[in-house]
Amino acid sequence: MGVISQTLVPTIDHSSRVAAMEIMVANAAIRNLIRENKVHQIPLGDPDRAREGMQSLDQSLKALVKTQKISNEEALRRAFEKQAFMQDTAGSPGDYAPIKPRFR
Repeated sequence: MGVISQTLVPTIDHSSRVAAMEIMVANAAIRNLIRENKVHQIPLGDPDRAREGMQSLDQSLKALVKTQKISNEEALRRAFEKQAFMQDTAGSPGDYAPIKPRFR
């Protein structure tokens, strides 16, 4: 059992949207943190969590920027940990991807 949340982000050319997803698997540790009302301590970005199939929204956004599906600016608007996100994506190809005008 788990939880998936998503947000739709405009693509670089604004022709469509792509889903950025946060995935949490309800393992024993996660269930315990929820039961003890310590949700803020759930470490989704942890590499150990990734092996279990979990990912944070910020990780999903970084992957979409890296593959040039969304702009770094759009990703930063939706990122939870903005300072860390800016440091991790500095100089990424998404920063320089051409942006086509939305309307003429």
